[in-house]
Amino acid sequence: MFGCMAQVSGSSVVEGVLIDWVVHRPVEPSRLPPEWLSDEQLAAELQRVQRRRAQDAAHEAELVLALAGQRHRRRTRRRSIRVRGGRGGPRSRVTVR
Repeated sequence: MFGCMAQVSGSSVVEGVLIDWVVHRPVEPSRLPPEWLSDEQLAAELQRVQRRRAQDAAHEAELVLALAGQRHRRRTRRRSIRVRGGRGGPRSRVTVR
């Protein structure tokens, strides 16, 4: 069965306080050799593989965009700007952080 979750739970004492905890972990289905599957099972498995691949590609795109955004913000904050001194005084460079 696909989409199953294994549940692990327990109790721990941290600094004299009892804490109950639960962890849910997805269970990967065992893979049968393709030769053992019917046409319908092969088609369903192929769709699952393609769906996971599409989800991974979408997640990868989100990560790339987030990284690019962080780098852009970092670069923009460090950009130098020119500031004019008071009453037409000399100009100086100030780094914006």
